[in-house]
Amino acid sequence: MIVVRINDRGPYSTDRVISLSRAAADRLNTSNKY
Repeated sequence: MIVVRINDRGPYSTDRVISLSRAAADRLNTSNKY
């Protein structure tokens, strides 16, 4: 199980739905997609 905390810090980039830390991306196996 992966638990995430969402912090609403504003829309910094218009081409992303969500920004992840490198560690979170690694845990979700998405770190090499983009």
